[in-house]
Amino acid sequence: MALSQAEKQRRYRERHLGDGEKQRIQCVVSLRTKLKLKRLAHYYGCNLTTLIENLAADAEELIVRQIASRDIGDYYSAKLQGTSLLRSAASASSSASYR
Repeated sequence: MALSQAEKQRRYRERHLGDGEKQRIQCVVSLRTKLKLKRLAHYYGCNLTTLIENLAADAEELIVRQIASRDIGDYYSAKLQGTSLLRSAASASSSASYR
């Protein structure tokens, strides 16, 4: 007997999320951002999941090195908020002409 779509989906989730180590995230990004992520993933020879995991790890490592040791616990419990080192929407859209 053929598997129902629901059963196929359940098995897929078990295979990919079964051990609890992975979590699914979903977001909407601009086409421009999607293409940038795809190019970066291709350049580094990895998939989008690995790229995003590595970008997050690198960004966190940079931030943790800059935080005072007394504030590390607050950072890891999401109680510390710093000033953004990331581009603001306004500066990002006007900063590069090569897009």
